[in-house]
Amino acid sequence: MEKYIELKLPGRKEPEKMLWLAYAFADTASVVMRAMIEDDSHGNCGQGLVVSYLCRHALELYFKGAIGIATGKMKRNDHRLDKLYSEYKALYSDKGAFYFFDFLVEEWVLNGEDWFPKDLSKRQQNHDQSFRYPADKNGISFFGLRGFNVLEKAEQVERFSSTLNRRAFLMGQYGAQAHKFLNSDGPP
Repeated sequence: MEKYIELKLPGRKEPEKMLWLAYAFADTASVVMRAMIEDDSHGNCGQGLVVSYLCRHALELYFKGAIGIATGKMKRNDHRLDKLYSEYKALYSDKGAFYFFDFLVEEWVLNGEDWFPKDLSKRQQNHDQSFRYPADKNGISFFGLRGFNVLEKAEQVERFSSTLNRRAFLMGQYGAQAHKFLNSDGPP
């Protein structure tokens, strides 16, 4: 049996398409997590790093799409979640809780705390490389990666994917005013 998939993202403009692609990355992370639960042979460090990368990239695309919707300009060349989050927060913080949910990334990305400037600077310089490669361009292994409880992480990833999907749809349909479509006191 054959199945043909049309490789065309929903949405009229690039920011909307970016939101749908963000959801695809988040959903794929959720699928990988389910496979890790169902089959022990899938539950290894490699798959864990892939899930982390998929979630981080989903969030990057979500921020870029949301920023593009609010400003009319795409941020194609910025991949730093801390910078994208700062801009996203500046654009959406006065629009209600709808735009803020569990983004599923390291706390330092969201709170901007710089407790260990030297280490944090190294982390920010490599962006998400530590999830995509085993070592940096000089062959030095990345530091600070931690294991996780697969069942707990699966629930987090599922919630992240589902929440991101709702926001992608509503922002794609209603733009930066999506919160007015719903009760802005919280997520749909």
